[in-house]
Amino acid sequence: VNSSGQVAFSAVFSKVINNITNTTRGIMIANRPSTFADWAWRAKLPVGQDGPGDDANGDGVPNIMAYYFGYNGTDVLNQADLVRWNWNGAAIEVEFDHDATVTDVVAEIKITGALGGSWNPGPALNVVNSSGTTETLRATIAAEGEQGFAKLVLSMP
Repeated sequence: VNSSGQVAFSAVFSKVINNITNTTRGIMIANRPSTFADWAWRAKLPVGQDGPGDDANGDGVPNIMAYYFGYNGTDVLNQADLVRWNWNGAAIEVEFDHDATVTDVVAEIKITGALGGSWNPGPALNVVNSSGTTETLRATIAAEGEQGFAKLVLSMP
């Protein structure tokens, strides 16, 4: 396993046709699914600061966000640059780019009418653009009443 999480191995393919064996050999490189633990290990996050809710480099962005959005543990980030909240007059659109190879994190929008109230599931996040391993997700939150609050929640089920 290399530092990118790829696995290298040799493979032999044999097929017998008309009593003649055709053998092909090769060295293969395969990508294995990324996990948060692999990411934290490759980033060399300090013990005690290597959990999803920790902020290993003290930039105010939890490790799980850096991982989900495709950054390493040493990148200095600003949450305001990661998630875009746009008011269009009748609704708020939330949009962000994330690393589509990250499959062990679930992103969802939660909404509430009052900060002391309970948070309820919000609208679904939909893929609106895809380029390489980056996906752009967006949800539209309809304006309701005088006030409302929304948040992006990242979790690892």
